Amino acid sequence: MEKGYIAPEAALKKLRVAKGLGQTVYIYGATGYGKTELVKQYLSKRRHRYISCAEDASGLLKAAAQEEGKGKGAQTQTRTVVAVDDLHLLKDTEGRKAVLSLIKRRDVWLILICRSPIPAWLMPPYVGGGFLVITEDDLRLGEKETAAYMESQGLTVTKEELAFVTQRSRGNAYIVRHAALKMLEGMRPGPEMAEEIMEAFAAYLESHVMVQWDCDLLEFLMQVSVADEFTLPLAQMVTGNRYAPELLERAVATGNFLSCKDGTYRLRPQLIRALRRRAAKEYSPQER
Repeated sequence: MEKGYIAPEAALKKLRVAKGLGQTVYIYGATGYGKTELVKQYLSKRRHRYISCAEDASGLLKAAAQEEGKGKGAQTQTRTVVAVDDLHLLKDTEGRKAVLSLIKRRDVWLILICRSPIPAWLMPPYVGGGFLVITEDDLRLGEKETAAYMESQGLTVTKEELAFVTQRSRGNAYIVRHAALKMLEGMRPGPEMAEEIMEAFAAYLESHVMVQWDCDLLEFLMQVSVADEFTLPLAQMVTGNRYAPELLERAVATGNFLSCKDGTYRLRPQLIRALRRRAAKEYSPQER
């Protein structure tokens, strides 16, 4: 969201508590919920090291090695702040070992940013020592934050319009920003805007998020997106893929967009739209 981003109070409160305790923070939520912006804003006046696993995982190995050397004899009052972003993209063993080593350091305050809930490889330290977890619900912009953002953009909105944007965006900072841009162009909240922001977000997912996925995972999800919800047997039947259980596990680890309840999987509506957009380009009508 960047300019004018208003950090939600629930998330800020948890960050302050974790900072005082030196407790590892794990932040997760789907694309667009302002995870990175929250951390950058909070640390803007503090010395810190920021590492994105999307850019160069080797930087994580260097950071772990450097901090280990600096940490001998350091006091917890002077903890080094390290923020590791895009953790869902960290797949190599050495990189994960570097994260685990930083978690153990008493002279490091570690902030982990990810799209998915805590993965299996982080469960031992989470269960053993506990992380302070900031969830997607903590990151959602409520009416108060949305109103403040609109005001920062020079927009005056009615109570009904504010409720419309908050409800349709589900607190997603990216969608709130897009709605504000359309309002600056003269569009007012209503059915036309609802369709516009949904389509724009689906296009964003297709061009910026789905391109990060492995080809086999993308193909599998495009195929199962023909159904609004599905079970494992249905996914296996639709795709003919015997690795469906493994692919579903990978999908869960890739982002907070797939949920499962009582054996039924559901993709978020925005992602379904993005996957169907992509499938329309990849497959013939007969294949679809």
